[in-house]
Amino acid sequence: AELENSVESLIQERKSKVSFLITEDPSRSSGRGRREALSPDRFDLYASLAQKSGGEIIFTNNHNIREVSSIIQDSTNSGVITVFHVQKKEPGLRKWIKYHFHLDSLLERVKIHIHGDIDDFEIIDPRGRRQGRSTTEGPLGVIQNIGHFSKMSLVSPVHVGHWKVEILTQGLHTVHVQGKSTLDFLHYFAVSMNGSHPGLLQLNSQPVTGTGSDTMLVIMATGLAPASPARLDQVTLTRPNGEELASLALQDTNQTGLYVAKLGKVPSGAFSILVRGRDGENRLLLRSSAQVNTAVQSTLEIISSTPLIPGSQHSALFRLSNYGMPAVFILKLSCEEACTVNSSHSRAHVGKNETVVGEISLLVPQDTKPGSTVMLTVQADSAHTAQTTFAFLQLLVTEIPKHVRMSPTTCSVISLEHNCSGLSSQCGYELWTVAARVWDRVGMRAMEVASGTGTVSYSSDGKTERAVYTADCCSPETDLIFTNRLGVTSLCRLGVAVPSPDTSSVGELPLPRWTLPTVLLIMFWEVLKT
Repeated sequence: AELENSVESLIQERKSKVSFLITEDPSRSSGRGRREALSPDRFDLYASLAQKSGGEIIFTNNHNIREVSSIIQDSTNSGVITVFHVQKKEPGLRKWIKYHFHLDSLLERVKIHIHGDIDDFEIIDPRGRRQGRSTTEGPLGVIQNIGHFSKMSLVSPVHVGHWKVEILTQGLHTVHVQGKSTLDFLHYFAVSMNGSHPGLLQLNSQPVTGTGSDTMLVIMATGLAPASPARLDQVTLTRPNGEELASLALQDTNQTGLYVAKLGKVPSGAFSILVRGRDGENRLLLRSSAQVNTAVQSTLEIISSTPLIPGSQHSALFRLSNYGMPAVFILKLSCEEACTVNSSHSRAHVGKNETVVGEISLLVPQDTKPGSTVMLTVQADSAHTAQTTFAFLQLLVTEIPKHVRMSPTTCSVISLEHNCSGLSSQCGYELWTVAARVWDRVGMRAMEVASGTGTVSYSSDGKTERAVYTADCCSPETDLIFTNRLGVTSLCRLGVAVPSPDTSSVGELPLPRWTLPTVLLIMFWEVLKT
C-alpha cells in the first residue's frame, strides 16, 4: 500500500497496463487458522491499480492459473487494443447489469473477458441474437469457462455495430473487450509556444488541474495511411463511471495521423480519453485509452545532464511546482540500485503558482558496471492533503574520459538595486534588479529561469556569463540554472532581503532604501575527478 502512489505515477508515465492473478477466493473471510479475520477490502489496492492501468484483476486457483495466465498473455501481443473496459464493485443484492460497447469495421479476432463475482451473463449482438455463459459454442462465438473466468472468442467477420453484455452479479466484476486492429492512438498534453520557434511543448508531467486556458490535447493515431478513407474527428473526456466531461473537435495538422484539440482548463480527478471517427463507409469508429488519466495540483521534474560516473558524486536538480493552495511537501528520494542519494531539501513550503528548485546528490559504488542504468525517484507528499507527486529519471552509468577535468562553476553578484519598501500593497509596483557574473572553465552553453516571476537577459564573453534579472518586489527570489559546454548544470539562487514595514508607525510610510542590501546567493556545483 505504501507504494500505491509510486506505482500509479509510473503507470501513467510509461502508459503501462498492469494485471493481477490472485489465487485466493475473495469471498473467504478467515485465514488458515480460522480465527484470523480477513478484511473484505484486502484486494481493493490491486483492483484500483488494475482499473487505472486498463488491466485486469483475476481470481483463480493453482489448478487453473497456467490456463488463465496464457489467456492474459494474449492481451500483450502486438496489435491487440482495448475496445471496452469496465471494472466495478456492485453493492447490495445480486442483480442484472447491462453494459454497451461498439465494434467497428477495422477490428478482428475480438475476445470478451468476463470475470469476478458473476453468476451468469449473456452477450447480445447488433441483430439481437443472444448467447449465454452455458452455451459454449453458439451463433456469436466460442465460450471458454475457467472457474470464475470466462473468455468468449467472437466469430469472424465481426458484426459491426452496438453490442451488449448483461451480467448477474454482486460485488467486484470486470468486463474487458479487446481485438486486433491497425488503428490505435497515443495521447499527450501540451501548451502553445510563441517566439522564434512557435509550436506545441509537450508536458512531461501528468495533466495539471485547472491550469490556464491554453492546454492542448494531442492525439497521435497509428495505422492511418495518408490515402486511408478513415478519419478521426472528435475526442471525449469521460469519468471511469462513463460520465461525459467534455466533447472536443479534433483539428487536422500537416502530419498524417496527428490531431489536436483545445482542452482549456484540465478537469480535476480521473478521466479517460475516447476518440471517435468514421471509416470509408461513414460507419462509426471508436477507440479508448487503456489508462486512466489523473489530474494533479503539483508537478515534479528531475533535471540532469551530466554523466553518472562510478565512485564520483553526481549532481542533479529537482523542480517542484504547485498550482493548488499553498502546501508543505515532504520530499523522499530513492534509487533502485545500491547507491547513496541526498537532497538539499527534506521539506519545502510552496505557495500557489510557485516553484521550488533543489539539488540532488547521487553516488553509485566504484564497482558499478558502465552501461548499466540507475532509476532515480523523487517523491513529494503534501503534509496537509492526500496529494503525492512523483518524478522518475533513468541514468546511464558511464566512464569519464581521462583527459577531461572539470572545475567548479562560480557565481558572484556584480550589483543589486531595488526600491522595495516591504509593503505588500506596493510590492507589485516596486522593482529589484540584480546583475551576476557566472564563470566556468569550459564556458557556458545555456541559461534558464527555474523559478521566479521576473525577466532575465544575459550576454556571454568567452567563459564568463553576465546575467541581469529584474522582478517586482512581490517575488524577491529567483533560481537561475546555467549549463556549461559539457552539459553540467549549476544552480544560482539570487534574491533581495525585503525590509519589514515598521508596524508601530501610523499609516503606511515607505521605508528608505537600504544602503547595504542583503543578497541571498547559493551556488551548487559538481567536481568530477579523474
